[in-house]
Amino acid sequence: MDLTPEASEQPIPLSRGLEIRRAKEERNRNLAPSPQFISDQNLRQILEESVTTKVLDKVSRLETTINRVLEHIQEVQLGEAENSALRVTTDASASDIALAHVSLHPDDYYKHTTTQLAEQLNIKIYDMKKMIRQSEIKQNPRFHREVITGKKSHCHKYSDEALNYLKDYLRNGSYIVPDSRKI
Repeated sequence: MDLTPEASEQPIPLSRGLEIRRAKEERNRNLAPSPQFISDQNLRQILEESVTTKVLDKVSRLETTINRVLEHIQEVQLGEAENSALRVTTDASASDIALAHVSLHPDDYYKHTTTQLAEQLNIKIYDMKKMIRQSEIKQNPRFHREVITGKKSHCHKYSDEALNYLKDYLRNGSYIVPDSRKI
């Protein structure tokens, strides 16, 4: 098994970091001269060979993320900004955290059933289902997930982002609930 970062385009899970580090240390022990004889020039050369641009990009991105979070916390303390320093997203490329892989349990992200959405939007379930079909949010994993609950049964679950999207969808008149069906 190849443990080098170049072997995969995917980020290295933090849990494998120790394993990779030990393998590199073992390899370096076998290849490198004793540390007491390494000159500054040799050390620079070794670092240039072993630290890839991918690693440098990740370190730079992590540094930027930390600085952004610290600035935002200071702004919140001074009352200059709202208090949401990080956002949660299922899109890994748009995440605010540079190196960590954060996994949310699907039940924590997709909290709402169709009935719960209808109740929160104060509309009947018929209109909720019709609005979901019309808005096509079932095709977007940011909004919807189908949960299998048995051999032949399933349940549709929706995220908070879906709830906000549907609120805006109703507010801007994209779906109009007839007065006779309003709750």
